[in-house]
Amino acid sequence: MQKVLCLAALAAVLGAAAAPVCARGVGFIAVSAGQSRTSIDSPSSGFGLSEDSSNYRADKKDTMFGVIGGYRWIIDDAWSIGPEAGYVDLGGADYSGSNGSIIRPIGIRAKLTNKAVLLGANSKWLIGDGWSLTLRTGLARARSEQKSSYEHVPTYGGGLVLPAPYTEYDRSTSNDTGFYGALAVGYDFTDHFGVTLGYEHYSFRFNRHSERWPDFDQNIGVWAAGAEFRF
Repeated sequence: MQKVLCLAALAAVLGAAAAPVCARGVGFIAVSAGQSRTSIDSPSSGFGLSEDSSNYRADKKDTMFGVIGGYRWIIDDAWSIGPEAGYVDLGGADYSGSNGSIIRPIGIRAKLTNKAVLLGANSKWLIGDGWSLTLRTGLARARSEQKSSYEHVPTYGGGLVLPAPYTEYDRSTSNDTGFYGALAVGYDFTDHFGVTLGYEHYSFRFNRHSERWPDFDQNIGVWAAGAEFRF
């Protein structure tokens, strides 16, 4: 399914590039910021935690920001389309908990972060009185990082002498090509400036290349406000 969506996004990019070069157009730069929510296909994420466990806690919300540059050819009075490229910092998620063991408890903390370079297409429809709808889609080349710590705090009892407390650290990174899509409502104050409010979705895979931990899929939803400058 993800391959199909990636091919569809690539087709949209090529379709935008094939728009009539003789048509009148406008370049733009857009900046956005908002709140992201990162979901993973737990428990196969390998964090050592399960969302079904009472020992599990997660903060999946974070701050995102992005910048997009592109061009739109004006096809008619209400519709324009063109290519875009940009960069987003999607924030991440914090996970914490324990393995639930009484004899050898382990405190687990993990931080997951995602950044991506974007290449896609955008289309804008004017719906009257300065209002518009903007649709964006394309490929996202993501770089993900996970930092984890495992705090071993042995308990003492029954005459047993267990090892002193110690902490293990683990770091892994992943590069993957996924897809993104966004839909926003906008209002143009002038021909050269407008604001937007909308929802964005990003999907890609964390490839660990490890026998100890499995790969996992990430789906990131973002509610973001933005400003667009046209020239």
